Amino acid sequence: RSAALSYTYIRFGHTFVPGTWLSSQLLTCTTPPSLAGWASVEVTNNRAQYSMSKYQFEFQEPASVFSISPSGGPVSGGTRVTVTGKNFVPNGVSCRFGSLMTSSVTWVSSSEIVCVS
Repeated sequence: RSAALSYTYIRFGHTFVPGTWLSSQLLTCTTPPSLAGWASVEVTNNRAQYSMSKYQFEFQEPASVFSISPSGGPVSGGTRVTVTGKNFVPNGVSCRFGSLMTSSVTWVSSSEIVCVS
């Protein structure tokens, strides 16, 4: 009944967002805006009692690119391109050249990655 009446909410830290049941065991939501950092994630059907999970969600600053080197290479690919910027994370970084995703990305630091075109 609560899914039909939209009583299910997910709380990220102190912020509530509505949840949508996709099945009896799968709940989805859209995260709220937040400052960077970790937030506890809890579920409620009445905003009085909450799940007892120990799950955390990390809000991350968006990545920014400052420069690439070199700025060109052969159309056949295979060029190692160093990308400098900020907020690069080890698990989740990817590179795209035009519409093509590269299969080779090496995270060096939060400010540098290396992609092969």
